[in-house]
Amino acid sequence: MTRKSKSPVDMSTLFKTTSGTLAQISQKTNSIKKIAHIVRQICPDLPEDAFNIANFVQTTLIVEVKSPVWGQRLQFERNTILREI
Repeated sequence: MTRKSKSPVDMSTLFKTTSGTLAQISQKTNSIKKIAHIVRQICPDLPEDAFNIANFVQTTLIVEVKSPVWGQRLQFERNTILREI
């Protein structure tokens, strides 16, 4: 019985495809990074580790904050953030 020789698959081609699980994860990660960048531009006084964009599902954006104080600060800027997104 002969062995099937398989050449290794380049991972970048898996991420660049438009279908598949890895492509969907990559697209969602890029979207989350863009949203986090927009929030950082709107609230430049927030420390880097004060919040984290956790996920977005349909029309819901899930933001994790380090303390209730930063959560309240983001609540004040909610309309501005929604307008920019």
